[in-house]
Amino acid sequence: MSRLSRADWLCCAVLWLAVMLIFAAGAGRLGFYYDDAGNLVDLPAAGLHALWGFMRTSIRGRNLHALWLYLFFHAAPDPAGHLPLLHVVQSALDGLVAAGFFIVLRLLRLPAPPALIAAALFAVWPIHGESHFGLTAASALLMSTLLVLVFAATSAVLTEHVLAQQGSGRWWLWLLDAAAFIGALFTYDQVFFVLLALAVLRVGAAVLRRRWSFLAAHLPHLAAGILYVALRGQIDAASYVAWRPDTWRLFRVNLPATVSNTIGPAWFRHVAPLYSKVTPTDWLLALLVAASLTFLAARLPVSPRPRVSASLLPAILFYLAAYLPIWLWHMSPRHHFLPSAGLFAAVAVFLAWLMGRFRRAAVPVLLVVGAATAILAAADRGESRFWEESFTARRQLFAEIQADLADADVLVLDDFPATLGPAPFVTPHDAVFAPRLLGYSTRPGFAASIGGVPAPGGIFLFTKSIYGPQNFRYFPTDRILCLRYDALEHGRLVYRKNPPPEALYTVVSSQARPLAARREGNGLVVALPFPAGVRPGAFPAALFSYRHGTGFHRWSRLDRNFALEPFPVLLSGPAQTVRLHSFPATDRIQVEFFEASRDNAPVYLGRTETAVEP
Repeated sequence: MSRLSRADWLCCAVLWLAVMLIFAAGAGRLGFYYDDAGNLVDLPAAGLHALWGFMRTSIRGRNLHALWLYLFFHAAPDPAGHLPLLHVVQSALDGLVAAGFFIVLRLLRLPAPPALIAAALFAVWPIHGESHFGLTAASALLMSTLLVLVFAATSAVLTEHVLAQQGSGRWWLWLLDAAAFIGALFTYDQVFFVLLALAVLRVGAAVLRRRWSFLAAHLPHLAAGILYVALRGQIDAASYVAWRPDTWRLFRVNLPATVSNTIGPAWFRHVAPLYSKVTPTDWLLALLVAASLTFLAARLPVSPRPRVSASLLPAILFYLAAYLPIWLWHMSPRHHFLPSAGLFAAVAVFLAWLMGRFRRAAVPVLLVVGAATAILAAADRGESRFWEESFTARRQLFAEIQADLADADVLVLDDFPATLGPAPFVTPHDAVFAPRLLGYSTRPGFAASIGGVPAPGGIFLFTKSIYGPQNFRYFPTDRILCLRYDALEHGRLVYRKNPPPEALYTVVSSQARPLAARREGNGLVVALPFPAGVRPGAFPAALFSYRHGTGFHRWSRLDRNFALEPFPVLLSGPAQTVRLHSFPATDRIQVEFFEASRDNAPVYLGRTETAVEP
């Protein structure tokens, strides 16, 4: 079946509207999250030349991601000021993905009722919330998945032509096929093995039928694949998906984690807390959506009866191929979105077999699956409430400190939680970009961070391990606004403004002495020489490590998000003696010297060590 009926298009329309309602509700309270912030600032104002620069300098192999995001942001003239509209557009794209999945199932000759209800389950499966509520996901996840589904649909039609010994298909179909393949391939790297698996299936069918002209039409796909592999080969293996020494270990960890996240302990740990936020209105909306889809499915004929083996093989292959890149790297909630299409294609095959084999059970099966759809859609509404509460609290925070921001050189959001349930909460991007996106004025050269270590005459920023090792900067200023997190009560942030700085170390004297260390109470007194090679205008700094077992550990602390924060010590004068408070007991220390500034990463100057006198 290569043509869709009017009933199929009606199902697509109802499914699109239902999915859009689930995810667009509450759009007025949804905002920007994590890596969306920088894109919201930079991309909307970019001209064509700057856009091309973004596309060329983005992650190799994801070059089209910036283009889709640019077009997505231009749905509103001022995207930062029209976040609700962007969420409505993103929800509409969510609905298109669900409708595209339904079309693929129908082109695979699955009956309409199980295809419709399986597409609904796929759309509301609550394990990949980032796909629906993070703005960047609109281009990286939704757009790439939509293009993969378009390629799957064209593959189904073209393969049917091959198996029926018909022509190779119309030119526009091949043009759409190649555009979907190339567009998906260069948008998000998770799709690579899925596209490869689909291409292998249809090429295999052509070889069996000796349709050589069909193979020649794949030259654009082959050229795009070679270019993609060449671009990916230029990525540092230590920083992205590649075969590395720890790949086998990651595979052994990720494989059982996949089972757990599909329908196991990890899935239940994610979903169970979502219902704590579900309101009666959310339940009503979920029931309305599920009832409408179930009623429509019940009105459709339960035929033809599919060949289970022929339909199940592509579904399983899709599922495995979508997870393969993730098994070699790391797993996040967003990574479950694409594989779930394969999972629910298999569910559609099972439902079609069940409803075809036991005709009298068709309506009860639809009612049970419809009830499950309502329950899962309610979980999505609960997750949306977490994301809404997260943004509302942060917006309240910056509104309250607006006057302080205008007079500050530095903002530190200290010890705030990084997540609120499944939603991002306070992250590095919130500190840096939130004032600009919310329209609050700041001083020229304004800097912000989620980690800071006080130092004489200023502060070290970017000290948490989340910024990368040894990326601290020193800001000599007394205009510091520090907010220390206390609690989140009834959706409002409770915090302390400019709390007394924690005394990490005290300068004892500034006399020139060789490196020496002695224990004093629970601290350590260290005489430090001034390091050579410090340029004028820069600031020397030291990081301390203590011997523990056979190695050295950095003097640092763990924050509430389990991120390490080393303590840089500012050096002044030709040398100085400092008392390090609450330093771990050790028999030997190691000191690393750096040149720090506010505009550049630290410059390593050398390392030395000494025994600790009792």
